Amino acid sequence: MEPLQRRTGCSDRLLGERVLLSHSARGAGDSGRSYLRSLLSCAAWSVLIAAVTGILGLGLTTVMSAYPGETTPAWSSPESVRADVLRCARIGPVSSSGFGYWWRCQVMVMGPEGSTRKVTLSGSVVTQADMGRSIRLVERCTGRDSRECVYTRPGSEVVAAAFRLLHIVRFTVVAVGLVTIVLLLVRGVLGQRLYSRLVPSGRESASQGGSSKSDE
Repeated sequence: MEPLQRRTGCSDRLLGERVLLSHSARGAGDSGRSYLRSLLSCAAWSVLIAAVTGILGLGLTTVMSAYPGETTPAWSSPESVRADVLRCARIGPVSSSGFGYWWRCQVMVMGPEGSTRKVTLSGSVVTQADMGRSIRLVERCTGRDSRECVYTRPGSEVVAAAFRLLHIVRFTVVAVGLVTIVLLLVRGVLGQRLYSRLVPSGRESASQGGSSKSDE
């Protein structure tokens, strides 16, 4: 009778271990699938936010490129210079100037003291129609003896101030988009639980703040 009971006990124990192993394996499989879904979801949202950020950034760049006058910060007082257009090329439909097709031209700039400099201007500041003639540009440099200069057409300071605000808006849009993408990718790689431990949500912070106040 005792051997039969021992066999029954052993079989029950083995059956219980098999059930526990099956449950643990099922739990591991569910956890792996949940992690994969979370990772794919974060990756999809990152791609979507990157596309929206790129479209908004290029859209603002297109608006700024449409104005050939001064749009950059006023580093120094403007200087009026003459320039000869050497060659031009058409670029687009998407470029550093934004959406659409733009002229990128190489010009020879002649400074007020007789110095010359060869620069490339994008955004249709000058076009192929300007080739073969001397044009007037506005030169702004970071310093008196600096070689880092910006060349534009003569324009309005009021319009230039408005476009400088657009520079800030574009920088903000791109920065917020990049930070959001990085946080989403970190969340997807780490997983929901580990991410929640490292980056507490505002709800948890508020509950902790409320509990600390109640303790006081």
